[in-house]
Amino acid sequence: MTKKPVIVNYSASDFLGGTVMLEPLEELAHRRLCDLIYVTGGDVLDEKGLATFTKTGRRWPKIRQRLIDLGKIKVVNGRLSQPRCRAELWAAEQRIVSASKAGLASAEKRKYLKERERESTGVPTTVERPLRLGTNAEGNGVATNHDPRTTKEEVSKKETNKSREAASPNLEDQKTQFYARGKDIIGTNAGGMLRNLLKACDESIPRARAAIEQASIKTDAREYIGGLIKGRKSEAELKAEYDKNIASGLHG
Repeated sequence: MTKKPVIVNYSASDFLGGTVMLEPLEELAHRRLCDLIYVTGGDVLDEKGLATFTKTGRRWPKIRQRLIDLGKIKVVNGRLSQPRCRAELWAAEQRIVSASKAGLASAEKRKYLKERERESTGVPTTVERPLRLGTNAEGNGVATNHDPRTTKEEVSKKETNKSREAASPNLEDQKTQFYARGKDIIGTNAGGMLRNLLKACDESIPRARAAIEQASIKTDAREYIGGLIKGRKSEAELKAEYDKNIASGLHG
């Protein structure tokens, strides 16, 4: 992770609807686990100390199993994971990456415009630039370091377009994260299946990533992904199922 997310999207209605079946201590434990995952930026170590952190004491083992049975949490490589939390952390990370790139692009734009302004006023800059042949008021060719063919508005428009391009998350980074998460859920030898999933999603990484997070709450994640690849479910059916899982407790 590039930077630990400090802000994640949170839906109160999803959480309330998804925890309505929990007893008070079960809901408390689940909520504190979600918060811990968000604060630490990932799955939490499945250890006895969680009995104290969740404020459930000796009841923690029973509550832990209850949350697992309901699909609220799952054990992954000795850690407790929550699918919705993982999805929100990933989305938060993408926002951080986008904001960082946008900030760098904005700084470059300001620097460029400032140098252009210095050139237009004849103030020397720190970097020597080649002189261009311009035209004075009488129509004579004169040496100048200002390009009269480019207006401030044109420069600003070009740099704005560059900023937008730089703000987009790097495609290769998204692919790397998609394959890493997919192998975490399906298995380390799932490279071929993940490539086929990406093709089935028309090369859309967000759609494929959403499918992986959906598979993470299934009893057999590999079988679920295989079904998507073979096209046994339409996109409308998948969306309806996703919305249903959200409402029934993917976050809660």
